[in-house]
Amino acid sequence: MWHHIQHKMPSASANKFAETLGEISKPSGRVGQVNVHLFKKAKQEWEFLNHTIDVKIKMQDKMYCPPCGKRPIMGSSDGIVKLMRLKSAGAVRKSKNERPELQTEKPFYGDAAIKSDEAVKARRDLIYSKIPRTKQKEMCGGSVFKAARIDSGKDHKSDETGLIVSGCRHGMVKGAINMHHGETFTHTHFIHHVSWKQNCQFFCNDVVCKYWKFAIRVGKVFPQFMPMVNEMGGFLPRMHAKAHYLTCQVLWNVHWKKRTALTIGEEHEQVFSRMSQFGYVTKHMTKTNRENFLSAEFFYWNKRKLFRMPKFLRNRLLKVRILFYAVFKT
Repeated sequence: MWHHIQHKMPSASANKFAETLGEISKPSGRVGQVNVHLFKKAKQEWEFLNHTIDVKIKMQDKMYCPPCGKRPIMGSSDGIVKLMRLKSAGAVRKSKNERPELQTEKPFYGDAAIKSDEAVKARRDLIYSKIPRTKQKEMCGGSVFKAARIDSGKDHKSDETGLIVSGCRHGMVKGAINMHHGETFTHTHFIHHVSWKQNCQFFCNDVVCKYWKFAIRVGKVFPQFMPMVNEMGGFLPRMHAKAHYLTCQVLWNVHWKKRTALTIGEEHEQVFSRMSQFGYVTKHMTKTNRENFLSAEFFYWNKRKLFRMPKFLRNRLLKVRILFYAVFKT
């Protein structure tokens, strides 16, 4: 019950749920006290057990979208800055109470949903070894996008400053990485590589017009990354495109791209509107607990999406038929 309540009600408290269980037990003559720490740990272990059964026995890929198939149309990249974690989270007041095993504890799910920080850092360091760092923002149109920069300063109050998430055109999560700085082109490049390995045809980003030049520059310096540009196209999300120059709206707008199948490019915003509600919880978690919790939430989100996918695809088909007949009748 708590598994579903926690994922469906972001404001729910595990402490209060445990207290409620205790109050239910008292009238029946049972001990009313529930160890909250053990209750939370048991819930995590139970979720991971079910995940292991799904993956190793049922052979499920929880990041796979059946309608997209083996050749997805789109992979996207955008940041959720609300899913931060404070540096003070999990810290003890007295050093003698520090438990070293908490610093070396590994997430249950590995990089199944959230890729390892070591891999992201190695990619950023590799790029910076040949391309100089700069925090200068690049404008497009009348707006300055926070993601339009090669490097960014670090928030001294936060350890993880958020997540960068990639989604498909059906609103399913395909992967994510932690941010320890602001959103930069180097983070976007890592997610772009993830989308390329997933065989996506297009890459969607809020500042793809600026980022694509950076990706070409990286590809010239590191030839192993050039296929990401040559084998994929790029486009702007429809809503964000309105803030760009008119030339960008023509050259990079998804509406003018072939084989995009009426993709909007804003599908990942559905994920953000849901995940952002957990921000007040994640900022007080330890590093490992945060990754376990968010990975489990991504799997839960994808499972719900798959359950509702038949109705969603049916409605989309009806919409396309209406548009088709409206165009050709005129």
